[in-house]
Amino acid sequence: MRQKRLLLLLASILILQTGFYVYGLYERQPDIDDAWIGEPAYYMSKIGYAKSELMRGWKLHEERLLIHHKLMTLLGYSFIEMFGFSLYTLKSVSLLFFIAFLIFFYYFTVLKNKIFNLRQFLLAVIILLTFHYSFKFTFIFRPEVVIMFFAFVAFHLLNQLLSNKKYTFILAFSAGILSGLCFVAHLNGLAIIAAGGGLLAIHKRWKQLALFMVGSLCSMLIYFYDFSAKYGYDFWHFQLFESVLGKDSGDKMRVVLYMLNNLLKEHMRFFHDLTVIGFSLLFLFLFIAGFKAIMRNHRYMLQYFLIMVFVVALLFTQKSRQYILIYLPYMVIFMTITIDKYITGDATLPYWARRINSKIALIILILFFVATAQYYNYKVAKEKFSANDNHATVEKYIGANTSNLNIIAPMEFIFNEIDDFKRIQGERFYTTIQKHDSSITCEGFLRKANTFDIDYIILSDIYRKDLDVDTLLVGDSLEGYRVVKYSDKMSILKRVIKDR
Repeated sequence: MRQKRLLLLLASILILQTGFYVYGLYERQPDIDDAWIGEPAYYMSKIGYAKSELMRGWKLHEERLLIHHKLMTLLGYSFIEMFGFSLYTLKSVSLLFFIAFLIFFYYFTVLKNKIFNLRQFLLAVIILLTFHYSFKFTFIFRPEVVIMFFAFVAFHLLNQLLSNKKYTFILAFSAGILSGLCFVAHLNGLAIIAAGGGLLAIHKRWKQLALFMVGSLCSMLIYFYDFSAKYGYDFWHFQLFESVLGKDSGDKMRVVLYMLNNLLKEHMRFFHDLTVIGFSLLFLFLFIAGFKAIMRNHRYMLQYFLIMVFVVALLFTQKSRQYILIYLPYMVIFMTITIDKYITGDATLPYWARRINSKIALIILILFFVATAQYYNYKVAKEKFSANDNHATVEKYIGANTSNLNIIAPMEFIFNEIDDFKRIQGERFYTTIQKHDSSITCEGFLRKANTFDIDYIILSDIYRKDLDVDTLLVGDSLEGYRVVKYSDKMSILKRVIKDR
């Protein structure tokens, strides 16, 4: 009877959380990455190759873009061809892969490997849907959810390979194909290849390792699909090292220091702010409490997870919290296993974990995780978007005939205005070059805008402050531009003198 009541309680919580998640999908606000990663897919559909007008002026991105997330561009292109270009066309890519992941997660944990019973599966999905970065990023056009899915399926194949003697070569090659696709989605997919290869190396499956690497290399070739004689390795190297890694990234000593610095800063990914601290503290507590059982019963998964975390920490200086999604399936499995041990009073938990103080600490950590996660989830869910808002702003302050106009605007402004202007340059471009050129502020910013033949400037409140034009009010003129709108959320400036 107690088990049935617990199952009913978990099912009720999951229904409520799923309803909240679905509400958060409805008219979800665009994220800057929807535009940043989606624009190359738009141009792929329109002109046959990736480029970026949003970052015009930055390392020839407006001419050709070779350092985009290749698999995401191809997926976005395919969806645009089928459904047309829109914010939700792009967002649906991540959502579709998340749904596919949940189906496969059920197959892996419940049907195939019997890791979970139904109660444990419901608990795991509740954690998945509550964690802020899965709530938010499963509906943003970014590669993490795609990588999470392919990496998890790849691990399943490797787990099968190490557990059985049949079809090991086919499993190794197939796992390699999926791991290589992770690299095509994002360069941090190298960690998936390293985790798979490292797992096979630890268990001395050398022939399977060779086939795994061949499979990885085969799918990694997709990354180079848009290379040509004119836009090849040299152009790619220029864009990568000039705009992403830095000119000195090839120096061996700098590489060593770069990696050491990355390792020392890795804690920032898990403890950056309250959007992730609650989850990280809860995971650490449960991981330590359940470590012996995890090591004994899920050794392959633990090794795969740890290699992946280490390689991402070592190679990538950006401590973006959304990268946690790549590890999330394994973290949730470990957390669920240990929470269930607490629920059932499992005597295999270490003595310290079974003490009343530890149980109270666990309850506090769960409440802290849920409270902070749901607070930030609500902030995401409540903000609604309507493309008509952008269009109404354009009609009121710019006019109906905009096809020959060049504007600066928030990157998200391309939804659904990208076809209505000659060119939309992102406000983000100017804060990017500001890091290298301190003159890009106030008058210097406006002079720079004029060199790009910008007719109108639409700035959000944050960028308006960063570019030091937040003191300009309606009617004020500077460097040939006059403010025609000023509000808490934005400023609009019109060019009134074309040449200065």
